[in-house]
Amino acid sequence: MSTIGDLKAESSCTRWTIKDFSTLSTKVGYYVQSPKFTGVGDQSPSIFSLRLYPNGVVDEYKGNISLYLVVSKDNDRINCVCFELSLLDHNDDVFKSTRKTMTKVFAKPSSDLDSGYIWGHPNFISRSRLMDDIKCLQGDTLKVRCKLKGPAVETQKELAEEHFNFLCRQGLWQQYLNQQFVDVDVVVQESKFKVHKAVLAAHSSVLTAMFNVDMLESRQNIVTIEDCSPQAIEAFIKWMYLGEVEGTEQVHSELLALADKYDMNKLKVICEKSLSAEISVSNAVKTLKLADLHGASSLKSRSLEFIKTCVPQIAASEDWQSLLNDPKLCGEVMLALASSVKT
Repeated sequence: MSTIGDLKAESSCTRWTIKDFSTLSTKVGYYVQSPKFTGVGDQSPSIFSLRLYPNGVVDEYKGNISLYLVVSKDNDRINCVCFELSLLDHNDDVFKSTRKTMTKVFAKPSSDLDSGYIWGHPNFISRSRLMDDIKCLQGDTLKVRCKLKGPAVETQKELAEEHFNFLCRQGLWQQYLNQQFVDVDVVVQESKFKVHKAVLAAHSSVLTAMFNVDMLESRQNIVTIEDCSPQAIEAFIKWMYLGEVEGTEQVHSELLALADKYDMNKLKVICEKSLSAEISVSNAVKTLKLADLHGASSLKSRSLEFIKTCVPQIAASEDWQSLLNDPKLCGEVMLALASSVKT
C-alpha cells in the first residue's frame, strides 16, 4: 500500500486527486490510500483516509474500482459516520451517478491506526467505463470526493434510539412467546391468541376505542375477528410486535383487510407495496377488487396500470367475467384504457 495523491479539505468535503491513474497496478487486491484527514465537530476528531483498489478488492470484483472510507482513529466514545463517496469530472461535477451514501456505527478501535474500520463499495464503478470516459479521467487524473454528512452526534442519537426501540420490540415479543403478562384474547375461528392489550391499542385507534368503552372487548378482554385465517392473525400479531410482515400473497391480502378495518395505515402501506409487486395476469382483477374494497389507492392504481397493459391475456382469465359484472370497476378499467389511446 502506498499513500499517494493530493488532498484538499473544505469543511465536511474532502477531495482526493490521483494523477497518472492509468499507471497504477491492476493486480487484484492492490490499493492506494489517500493522506489522512479529520472529521469535524468532535472534541477529539476522528481520523479518516480513502482507499481505492484500481482493479477490485478481491477476484469477485475484478474489473471494478473498489472505493472505501477508512476510519483509522476514533475519539473515546461510541460514534457513527454518515458519508458520501463520488467521482468528479474535469469540471468538478459529480460523474455519472457515482454519488453513493452510507451510514455506519463504530466503536473505539485499538491504538494501532491501521486496525480501524473500513466501509465502502467493492464495485463502485466499472473500470472499463471509467477508463473510456475522457471527462472523468482528463489528463489521466482521477478525482474522488468524500463528504461527511450531517452532525455525527445527531446521527448517533437516531441510531441509538432505533437500537433502543429494537430492544423494546424484542423484549415484548419474547414476553408474548413466553405468554408473560398477556391480558387479552384474540379469537379467530377455532384459534385463540393471548396477547398484550397495550400492544394492540398502540397500533390501532379502533381497538383503543373498543377497550375504552363498555363493549364485549373491554368487559371480557376478548377480540373476535371474523373472515380471517389463523395464519393471517399470526402474521398480524407478529407485525404489531416486531414490525415485520411475512406470509403468502393470500396472507398479505388478509392483512390489508385487517389494516383497513382497524385503521393501521403503516401496515396498509406495507401490504399495498407487497401486493403491488405480486400483480400478475392470474390475480390482477382480484387485486383490483381488493384494493377498491379497502380504499388502497396505490394498489388500485398499480392494478389498473397492469390490466391496461395486459388486457388480452387477462380477458381470457376466469376473473374477467367478475370484472364485467361490476359496472363501477369495469368503467374505471375502460377509462384507463381510453387514457392510454394516443390521439
